[in-house]
Order: sequence, then structure tokens, then C-alpha cells
Amino acid sequence: MTKKISSLPLASPALIMLTKILSNTCLKVFDVEIIQTHGGSIRFYVCKNNSKFKETKNLKLIRSKEIKLGLHKFSTYKKFSYKVKKSRKDLVDLLTKLKRSNKKIISYGATYKSTTVFNYCNIGKKLIDYVIDTTPNKQGKFTPGKHLPIISPEKGLNETVDYAFLGAWNFEKEIKQTKPDRIYTNHYSDLNVDHKVVYDAVLTACRPSNVSVKEILCFEVLSSTEWSYPYNFSPNYFSNIEKHLTKKVNAMKLFKSEIREFPHPRSSENIRNVAARWGSVCGFKAAEAFEIIRKIEK
Repeated sequence: MTKKISSLPLASPALIMLTKILSNTCLKVFDVEIIQTHGGSIRFYVCKNNSKFKETKNLKLIRSKEIKLGLHKFSTYKKFSYKVKKSRKDLVDLLTKLKRSNKKIISYGATYKSTTVFNYCNIGKKLIDYVIDTTPNKQGKFTPGKHLPIISPEKGLNETVDYAFLGAWNFEKEIKQTKPDRIYTNHYSDLNVDHKVVYDAVLTACRPSNVSVKEILCFEVLSSTEWSYPYNFSPNYFSNIEKHLTKKVNAMKLFKSEIREFPHPRSSENIRNVAARWGSVCGFKAAEAFEIIRKIEK
């Protein structure tokens, strides 16, 4: 029976740290936002020193919390460094012990997180047999640094595997709590690297034996899916959005930093054009297209 070995998220730069760095420039931080995705991180909002933007209450709150945590003290980072080194030793010792017991260990998900862990911990082919990943573009290649072979789950996830190192744990907890039966996610061939990471995380968190998810569908993201070459989006599920198309366009217009003028893919005109294109494929005037990745029926 395959068991899971989870890695820990890396720490994000502290507000105090970035404020110190920017003090030597003409820039300042005026707001921050805590992001839960990818193990937790901080989004910084930066402007020029003479900007009209004032420090927000949230920024002051985060700064206060960081001071209470001691993030302005060098000793705090020395302690953190010790914990990181101990985690590295514990992980390597565990994998070594398992290998000495002739256990087969693989890694699930060829993510940047697992690559960072493997390189820092010097974990190579002697401890990890190979990496499995659902993204076709990654299969047949090797991980950066340690050159572990990447293969498909169909080839590498079987009864011969004893343990799997989970390289993409991001959404597992949330999915188990909400218990959805259908998940929509980015396409595996999107141009944006973060989209590919999200796709891998979804598949990792939605293993059929552990969660309620029975369907996983990919959607296209304009200016990302079609700008990736070769173009691999192959929709096989369509939804009639004729009555909702105007609402979709108007909703996109609210994202003023994302909407563009035609002929950009994220223009209002092109959103309508794409809906009409997929509609013509399935007999509707306008349709949303999806690619079914997995569908389980009882």
C-alpha cells in the first residue's frame, strides 16, 4: 500500500525584510495580503514614496504580528535555519531507512517545491526511483538538478510502489473539507507556469481513493491556453452560455487590469468570438468549453 510523505511549505519574505530593502530606493510598501495558495505567502503592494497611497490597517497589523514573532531579530532566523536543517536530516534519514528495507519510493508531482527540496536535501536516484506527473509536457523529461526521470502515473503508480513523496499538497485540506464532486481547474498546457502548478496540485489533492471528487474538468484561459505551443486544449464537454454571455463579458470588464482592447485575446470582442466558436462546434450560439480529465461513475 502506497503511503504519503509530505513536504513543508517554504517561508515567504517578511514585510519587515522587504521594508528594509526598499528603504534604499524610492519605493515603499503600502499594503499587504496573506495568500493561502501554495502553502501560504504574502502579496505586497508597492508604490513610490511620494505616492498618494497611505499605509493600510492591514499592513500595520501584519507588521505588528511580525514583531511579536521576532522577525526583526537575527536570532529568529538562526533558529529557523536550525529547524530547516533538522527537517532535512529527518527526511533524508527516513528515506534512507526505507531504502535499506528495500522499499520502493517515488515522488508524486514534478513541482518546483519538490525540486527545491530534492536539491537542498541532496535527494537523488539512490533514494527516489522516479517522479510521476500528469502533465504530458513534463513526461519523458528529468527534474532540474537531480535529474530524476519523470513518467506518467499510468506507467509509474502501481502495486510495486511502497511510498510516495507528495510534492504538491496545496489544496488537499480544502478539498476534503468542502467535499465537492466536481473540480474545474487550469489546463495542463497553459503558458503560465503557476497555472501548471495549480493543475498538478488539484490532481494530487483529488486522488480517487481519498476524496469525493468524481469529475475534473479543465477550462481555457485566454492569452495563456492558446498562446502555449503546441496547442493542446481538446474540449469534449460544452455548456450553453447564450443567456449568460453578456454577464460574463461584463464581469470580465470589472477586472480593469486584465481586460484589453481588441485584437487581444482578453478583449470583450474576443470573449464573444471564442464563445461563438465553441458554440458552433456543439450547435449553440455561445458555449463554454471544457476538457474532461477524469470522470468516475458508480
